[in-house]
Amino acid sequence: MSSQPFYNLYPNHSYSYTYLVLKRWVILLPRIVLAILSHLIFGPKIQDWDLLYQITVISAICWDQFGGSNIQQKQQAAHIALLPTPSKCKIVKSKFKRDQKVIDYLSQLPSDHAPHAKNADERVYGEWIQSDTLTVADEDHVIYYLHGGGYYTGSIEVYKTLLYHLSKTSNSKVFAIQYRLAPQNPYPCGLIDAVSGYLYLLEQGYSPNNIVISGDSAGGGLAISLCLVLRDMKLVQPAALYLICPWVDLTSSFPSFQTNAPYDIIKPHPKDQRIPNRLQYYTKDECLKESYVSPIWSKDLTNLIPMFIQTGTVERLHDEIIEFSKKVAKFNNSITLETYQSHVHDFLLMAELNDGAYQACIRAGEFIKRATLRSNPIGKDSIRVSLSFTGNEIKSERM
Repeated sequence: MSSQPFYNLYPNHSYSYTYLVLKRWVILLPRIVLAILSHLIFGPKIQDWDLLYQITVISAICWDQFGGSNIQQKQQAAHIALLPTPSKCKIVKSKFKRDQKVIDYLSQLPSDHAPHAKNADERVYGEWIQSDTLTVADEDHVIYYLHGGGYYTGSIEVYKTLLYHLSKTSNSKVFAIQYRLAPQNPYPCGLIDAVSGYLYLLEQGYSPNNIVISGDSAGGGLAISLCLVLRDMKLVQPAALYLICPWVDLTSSFPSFQTNAPYDIIKPHPKDQRIPNRLQYYTKDECLKESYVSPIWSKDLTNLIPMFIQTGTVERLHDEIIEFSKKVAKFNNSITLETYQSHVHDFLLMAELNDGAYQACIRAGEFIKRATLRSNPIGKDSIRVSLSFTGNEIKSERM
């Protein structure tokens, strides 16, 4: 096993785009055929799933799992989207510098030895994404989005269709960033980039009252950590948090992580002999319960901004999301948790194909408009809403 730091293990090698796309489709197509046959002969894997949903789940698993045989291939393949970007989506590229005070604050915390966490010169890449339906007044409102991918993969490219829909339903621009990924850039590198991106928006003149921070999976956990950092550094907070299936427990210790494994799209990360045996690539095992790594283990969740969380009942992160939401409520914060029957992890990425996922986008848009005071203001209650597979509300209760 190599004794080199993680960030020196991977040469700057680019794999053929054509090779990565063809490899995925060669593996994917026969699995789609098998999924169709299985659905027709044995019925759906989950009672609510129709054929299109089952094919989409299989496609998502294969698209991710067979993106490459090592971490670097998977990171590059993560820039290849399964669905094309909507033609009416407007995109503007941007870059910003890391904030030195954030670097100084986070670099002193327990973490991996990552000297270029302190690199303030290299710029962070981001993209402005918006629907063609926005008015001039809408362009003052921003969703600041952090993509998922287990902290070691993922890209803006994969999320453009979802971000287009969120822009359209919330009447807001979206600013998404390509934060640094592990294992080359372990914690706190990605968090430094995330906090710096928010401060960049303030420098550009956007009011914090018009900014909603959002993210899915690892990006959802990163969004929560970002707001904890802002609170602890006594910096101005945004209007609200909107979280899609956030990853809040990197110890993976809640029951659904195992019980929902047969149905969900989350699969084990690739093994690499060059990296020491550890639970996650993001940071060493002894840091996994740090507040800024796994927010569910934080002992202080006071003074948080309003949260809106959506989760599926058959995703592996379901139990930790439920417990985190309850804990946030116990600290007298405003939180709305929506649980969607029979949906998998990150199901909103299916908004183009599934009515329930698109309804979740619409409800998220309504929350964002309320959070930025363009609709009825958000109340202070903590509420749990259960919804059907198709997005119809079943019941609502206080937590």
